[in-house]
Amino acid sequence: MNRKLVVLLLVMALGIAVGAGAYLTGGEQAAQSSAMTELNIGNMTCGSCVSKINAALATVEGVGKVDVSVTNGRGQMTYDPSLTSAAEIAEVVTNTGFPATVRLDMTAADYEKTLTENEQLSAKYIARIGNRLLSREDFNQVIGLRGVGLATGTSPYGNQQLQAQVWQELKEREILLSAADKNQIIIQDGEVDIEIKRMKAAVKDFDSVVVTRFGSYDRFFTQLKESMIINKNIEQNVVAGLTTDREKQLRYSQWYGVTLQNTNVVIFDPAIKQAEAAGSSSCGGSCGSK
Repeated sequence: MNRKLVVLLLVMALGIAVGAGAYLTGGEQAAQSSAMTELNIGNMTCGSCVSKINAALATVEGVGKVDVSVTNGRGQMTYDPSLTSAAEIAEVVTNTGFPATVRLDMTAADYEKTLTENEQLSAKYIARIGNRLLSREDFNQVIGLRGVGLATGTSPYGNQQLQAQVWQELKEREILLSAADKNQIIIQDGEVDIEIKRMKAAVKDFDSVVVTRFGSYDRFFTQLKESMIINKNIEQNVVAGLTTDREKQLRYSQWYGVTLQNTNVVIFDPAIKQAEAAGSSSCGGSCGSK
C-alpha cells in the first residue's frame, strides 16, 4: 500500500475519521410473544424508501416494531408468530418494490433473551459492534475532548452534530478493528514507537497536539496502534496486489460495504438512535423503482 493511504489511516488516529452508516436496531422491550426477523433488503436509496416499507408493513396484522437501515440494506421487525411469519413479511417488502430475503429469524424466547442482555449492557455501553462493545466512558471522553472546540468556537459541530459525528467515527473504527481481529493482525509496540518518531518529525508541537486531542499519551499510543492494525489488515487482506490508488480505493469501498453489511451493530443509546434516524433524507419518491 502506498504511503498516501497509510497517512490517511494514521490521520484517523488523530481524530479525523471518515463517517459511515450504521445499522440501528430497536431497544424497546417488545411483548413476550413477539418473535423477530431480520431481512436483507434491496433497492433502497433514502428515507423515503424506509417510509414506503413502514407503510406497507403497517397493513400486515401481527407486525410490531420496524427498524430499517438504508445504509446497510437491512430491516428488523418484531412480529406475532401466531398471525404472520418472517417469509410473509419478506414477501410484503418485496412486493413493495424492495427485494427482501430472510437473514435471521428468532423465536419469541430467543428474542426475549436478547432484549434482556441488551438492557443489561446498556448501562455501561452505547453499542455493540460485532463482538466489540463501545463503552460510554470512551464515548464520553471523546465527546469531552471535542467539546473544547464548542466552548472556544472552533468546532464545526453543534452538540447533537458532534455526538453524531463521534459515533460515526468510533463505529467505523470498531468495524475495521473487528475485521482485523478476525484475521489475527498483530502490531508490536516497537513498531508504534517507530511511527511516533516519524510523526514527531512531521507534526509541529506534537506533544501538545497529542494531549489536546487525546487527553494523554497512553490513549494516543493505543489509538495509533489500533490504526496501524487496521492499516496492516487492509494492506494484506484487502488491497494486496493492486498498484494504483484508484484500484485500491474501489476495492476498499467494495470490501467495506460488504463488511458493514455483515457486521451486526446494535445501538443501546436512544440519542444515537435518533441521530441515525435523522440522517436519512428524502429522494422525492424515486426509490423502489426497478
